[in-house]
Amino acid sequence: MKNNLSALFLKLGFITCALSPTLIMHTAWAQTEGLPVVESRETHSTEALEQVPVTSDRPMLLLEEESEIHPVSAIPDTPAAKINQLQQQVQELQGKLEMQEHVIQELNKQITQIANSHQDLALKMQQAASAPTVSEQDIQQDKALYHKAYSLAQAKEYDQSIKAFALLIQSYPQSTYVPTAYFWMGEMESIQGKYDEAIQHFNQIVLNYPASPKISEALFKIGYIAYVRGDNKLAIKHFNDLKVKFPGTAAAKQADQYLNKFTSKK
Repeated sequence: MKNNLSALFLKLGFITCALSPTLIMHTAWAQTEGLPVVESRETHSTEALEQVPVTSDRPMLLLEEESEIHPVSAIPDTPAAKINQLQQQVQELQGKLEMQEHVIQELNKQITQIANSHQDLALKMQQAASAPTVSEQDIQQDKALYHKAYSLAQAKEYDQSIKAFALLIQSYPQSTYVPTAYFWMGEMESIQGKYDEAIQHFNQIVLNYPASPKISEALFKIGYIAYVRGDNKLAIKHFNDLKVKFPGTAAAKQADQYLNKFTSKK
């Protein structure tokens, strides 16, 4: 019996090294005494290992090591590979740098726009602060001066009326009566035959007071002076401009009447 056990241990070789020493001693004692051996999972595992065909004289452990899957070797670390890798990194950095430069340019544009808008706002605030204000007393005084100048015009005191209107414009430049004062000055100068002075005062309304209710009449007066002077071409131009800019007004209807005269003469 002891000889059989020795042969069994030699046959198992390295496999028996994996078994528990306690289990080996228990099995050997049971076979010596003729007792039944209780098979365990480790015993079945041992029998299974005995059934695996061994294709080499080396132990099973070495065969298992050879059967392991080894990772694919990395790309050789050659100088050319390093150069290519460095070139790729340089290209990536250049791309990032270009993007950052673009972002900086956009930010600079926004900063410039904000600075310009702030300067415009500051300028407007400064102009508003320095603009002369019209007090209640000024309103009453310019109103009184306007009525005085208009009364002189009704009395055909044209020179005195023109001086009074000029004083109104000089003393109260923010007054709402200023455009009308220019109109009556031009009207009286036209009556006196002072056409150049009249055109200058009518043009003050056209150029500086586009919201004035007197602007259409001022345009008609400019065209009428050209008609009186015999400059029909200039008169037709002013009358047509008046009809286009202020259609349906009383001044436009008067301009249309003069245009019909030019047509009938042809």
